[in-house]
Amino acid sequence: MSRITTLALLLTFLFSGSAHGQLEKGSLLLDFRGHSGYDSEIDHVIPRLYAKVGYFPTQALAVGVRVGGYGHLVSGQNFGDAMYAGFARYYFNPNSDNYFFYGELEGGIISNYSEFADTRNLTILKPTVGANFINTGSVAIEAALGISIIENPNTEELRFNNFVMKIGWRSMINESSKEMMKEMREEAEPFFRRGTVSLSSGFNLNSDFVPGRFIDITLADVEFNSEAVSYNNLSDGRSAVLAFNAGVGFFLSEQTMFSLNMGVTNFGGSEFEGATTLFSIEPGLRYYLSLGEQSRSNLYLQGGYEFGGLNLEGLGTEYTYGFLNGGIGINYMLTPGSALELGVDYGQLKTDETSGPSETINLFKFNYGLRVFL
Repeated sequence: MSRITTLALLLTFLFSGSAHGQLEKGSLLLDFRGHSGYDSEIDHVIPRLYAKVGYFPTQALAVGVRVGGYGHLVSGQNFGDAMYAGFARYYFNPNSDNYFFYGELEGGIISNYSEFADTRNLTILKPTVGANFINTGSVAIEAALGISIIENPNTEELRFNNFVMKIGWRSMINESSKEMMKEMREEAEPFFRRGTVSLSSGFNLNSDFVPGRFIDITLADVEFNSEAVSYNNLSDGRSAVLAFNAGVGFFLSEQTMFSLNMGVTNFGGSEFEGATTLFSIEPGLRYYLSLGEQSRSNLYLQGGYEFGGLNLEGLGTEYTYGFLNGGIGINYMLTPGSALELGVDYGQLKTDETSGPSETINLFKFNYGLRVFL
């Protein structure tokens, strides 16, 4: 297939309808990301996991599950939180070509566990409204507004807790994307070209070193989200939380990608303390190796340098860190515009704290999640 024919095929999927709708019975909606840091010197594991999977039993209705959480696992000091929830999403205009509007209701429990106390389970209910833009039948850009209604741990009553805003992306697996994938594999067309843009979310270390900051964040529902951008305005006067964690890649050739991962999490100030900001930035390069002309899988080699830290309002930067790393991984293309990835990085982490000694740690970081290509 010539480049002109390929371009015409892509434009047809981008700007025109197809024999199949974007939303249809049997389609899947998928989001997944996370990482786990491992310090072998003290056998310290820091897992993060965020996943959402939906299935369309009818054209307008999606039902599924959402799980998420974090932990700090080290002998004698284990603690963390986990969420288990189900959801139902109804699309008001399922016959649209690209733009879709929906209402969603989610319910489940948040489990807070600690080695020093009994596990505490809280009920959560979250209604939201949102919009999707789906291009090429595979990548769904999503924005949503809602509220979280969470059980009060003292009275065991449900109460309004916070306003939620989210922006992110999903993989939409439907008949259109399956047909395009089949044709691309039969013609051995490359998945990436010079100028392809890639998006990912959540692969940074900027929240791993201050676990105490997450004591009250469970009720803010930040740690369980896989979205690149989220905002929570807490109703009880504690603070507001703004989180941005995203990676942007630009393909310099069919195999080489320059990437820039950025992370900012701001905990608004309260009457008891000032605002706190976690920040990170990581430039890097990635090189893809196809596992065969008709294969859906690619190996990749990558290297980068992550710099980040913690800033306290009125006190300045409390600490900074640098993580020089390299790694290897594999991705599996779900659709022409999305892939599941699994990789591991190894490097030297150096921290510099104003109130304590500097440290140097040899660290493994396991990355897993969804990456989309535009």
